[in-house]
Amino acid sequence: MKGGRYIRLWNTALTLSPARLTGLPGSAKSEILKVGVVTTFAVGWLLPHLAAFQRSHPAIDLRISTNNNRVVILRRSYRDDEWPRWFAGGEGACPPLTGPIFESSVAIANIAVDGGGVALLPVAMFTRHIDERRLVQPFAARVAAGSYYLT
Repeated sequence: MKGGRYIRLWNTALTLSPARLTGLPGSAKSEILKVGVVTTFAVGWLLPHLAAFQRSHPAIDLRISTNNNRVVILRRSYRDDEWPRWFAGGEGACPPLTGPIFESSVAIANIAVDGGGVALLPVAMFTRHIDERRLVQPFAARVAAGSYYLT
């Protein structure tokens, strides 16, 4: 009977110290990473790389949700060519760019931190956010999109 096996397993687990439980499937992880992607990307790229990710980052509890909604691409009004340039440097075509346009990198960063979309941001300005894992830089690719002038 299944019930008997679960009771024996539960009794065994109760005798183990927390230190011995670390690393077992289902044990507590130190971080949770929630990822929402379209199904095509999940099946075509993410899932084939999942085992390697889990081996490299065993302390991360990865939670994947799939949907076929478009990702919100956050844009800056004064850098209207940065997304097409970023996509041109990779292997994908730039999707149609629609949705919100903002005047501030800081505003876009805050929206991205809150899960409101993806953003291209100057890494030098947001290193602290990246170090604190409030923002992630999933790709090494960078786009030179101009300079800032200090006055």
